[in-house]
Amino acid sequence: MPLYYMMTNFLETLRILRKKCQALEKLLAAYEKDHTQPGPSPYDRERDLLKISDLAAALPDFDGRPALRTWLETERKAVEAAKDEFRFDFGRQLKERFDPDGLGVRGQYPKLHIGPYTLTVNFEFGECELWLGPEIAKIKDHLPLDPAVIHDHVKKTDAQLRTGPFDMAAFDRDLRAAYRRRLLVTGHNPGDKLPLLDVLQEFIFLQQKPQFIAEPRRENYRGFTRAALALALYRFMKADPAPAGVHFHVATFDATADRKNALWIPGDDEGNGTHFSHLSFDR
Repeated sequence: MPLYYMMTNFLETLRILRKKCQALEKLLAAYEKDHTQPGPSPYDRERDLLKISDLAAALPDFDGRPALRTWLETERKAVEAAKDEFRFDFGRQLKERFDPDGLGVRGQYPKLHIGPYTLTVNFEFGECELWLGPEIAKIKDHLPLDPAVIHDHVKKTDAQLRTGPFDMAAFDRDLRAAYRRRLLVTGHNPGDKLPLLDVLQEFIFLQQKPQFIAEPRRENYRGFTRAALALALYRFMKADPAPAGVHFHVATFDATADRKNALWIPGDDEGNGTHFSHLSFDR
């Protein structure tokens, strides 16, 4: 190989090595700066360490490699300890916020139960999801792992769906009207069992404002989530006195596999519940 090409390849190798060294120096400086300030979680630090480790491994042998290897191992152990502390502190703060509300935090990571809700926690990505019941209906995703934010969102959700104002008489009236409408559409007789979700479609139509009937556009439509319907039915079923002549029929095992065939409804405030597939009213 001519000397010119050998020199060109050597210079290119030096340029690549210099870029890698500069990148490693930049990563190490940023890591040390972040380490001395609050903010990054130990999971963020773990990802940064992996980048540093991968970049260091791509370098040729040099005098400082043993010291860098020792430093990386020390940091990995410190990060593992910090992760344990972070998980413990996160759970402790959640309990401190929810216990006074009567919504005790139960379970083990990654699934925590808060009253009738489930919180699925992803520490690696620094976020969680809020569900109704045992991951039945998703209420909110991409919640940050901030106990204060989680507490506020759960409290607002709970006030809207479970503990806020509930017009029992209006709900009873509209659910019966929805059942009767579905009887007419399907040609069934009063007292027959009808698919619960079909009746709920009629119920949702009855909740629409006159603007939607006159102009059925998206902005005029009042939507209902599965969680909202499930908790409304839970409050209806738990009313005292109990609604007269209404029957919810438990879904078969096969029906529970398809969301179109059954709706899970809480049975208590602790996250227990049952899938129901049909509804009927006495004649």
